[in-house]
Amino acid sequence: MAKQMRIGTMLTLGYGVVILLMAIMVAVTHLRVTGIAASIDEIQRDVYPNTTAAATIRFNVVMNWANTLALGTISNKEVLKRLEDEMSANSKTISENFDFLKREFRTDEGKKLVEQALVARADYTRQRKEYISMLNDEDKDPARFFLMGPLKSSLDAYLTSIGR
Repeated sequence: MAKQMRIGTMLTLGYGVVILLMAIMVAVTHLRVTGIAASIDEIQRDVYPNTTAAATIRFNVVMNWANTLALGTISNKEVLKRLEDEMSANSKTISENFDFLKREFRTDEGKKLVEQALVARADYTRQRKEYISMLNDEDKDPARFFLMGPLKSSLDAYLTSIGR
């Protein structure tokens, strides 16, 4: 059959097949790029802000932990006031980011994770306040034992809950 076709017809069929294959490649590429763009949009809209909020919470919790450690070693009233002010500002930032996460998470699993982190935060905050009140006593040994025992354990639980 190909021997009976004229050269112009064979060239037209050959170019037609090549153009058809190129059109198929363009369509497949378009579908793939559209899928990638949707994934990037989801990351930009959902994943990145939530991850940033969790990282900000974690950073401020660690800063408060460092300040809590410093409270046990510093007696200068001005420095103590600065540390307490910094801890208060960090706690405000933590609260704002938890509020953001509560608004952003729409799934039951996400809401449950935020609630677990808030429960861990409440436990850690309660124990940190107890430790700070223990620092006012003459004998600092009970505060030091509390710091490295229950308070450190509640901090670990809090940080773990944020990491989920």
